[in-house]
Amino acid sequence: MSRGAAPGPMMGAPEPARCAQCGWAQVLVAGPDLGVQPAPDVVILPPLRCGTGMTDAQIEAYARKKEWRCGWCDLGHRRMVRVDQCPYCAGPWERAEHDEFPSGEPRTRLSCRCHCEAEWYPARGWGKTQDFRLNPGLIARLQAVMGDPAVCEWCGDPTFDFVDRPDGFFRRCLRCRGIHRW
Repeated sequence: MSRGAAPGPMMGAPEPARCAQCGWAQVLVAGPDLGVQPAPDVVILPPLRCGTGMTDAQIEAYARKKEWRCGWCDLGHRRMVRVDQCPYCAGPWERAEHDEFPSGEPRTRLSCRCHCEAEWYPARGWGKTQDFRLNPGLIARLQAVMGDPAVCEWCGDPTFDFVDRPDGFFRRCLRCRGIHRW
């Protein structure tokens, strides 16, 4: 398939704009309760936790968010173009689990012994690694505000294991599996 060509998140909806930087079709970023179906080109925001410090207006904007953004340039996901090997260590995948989205589109969840996790979308011919939390802009903002709290910034759990990959040394939360730079 061509780049970004596949069933979109909303059948019959106009084709999303292409990213000015990389040229790929943008993905829909939607609030948690808008009824949008999960798909490779849809990012559903997680539900908010208590004590976010957000105003009512900010919470309302978060819950109703529905915008097109680049999953690679803006959201920091890493695109995969090969399914036969891990993009970090070039080794074979240790585990592959096949399932599908609610729409029936197939996907394969992959994990490697170097702790890389990814999803492959056979109908589209591409995939993405699940390391969006390594987005340098996001990490810099979090560290400026929080420092190093010694707990997971996403779920608050204090337990980590350590991951040494070719792209760096990281902490991985044992609860939510989020990757954290030092």
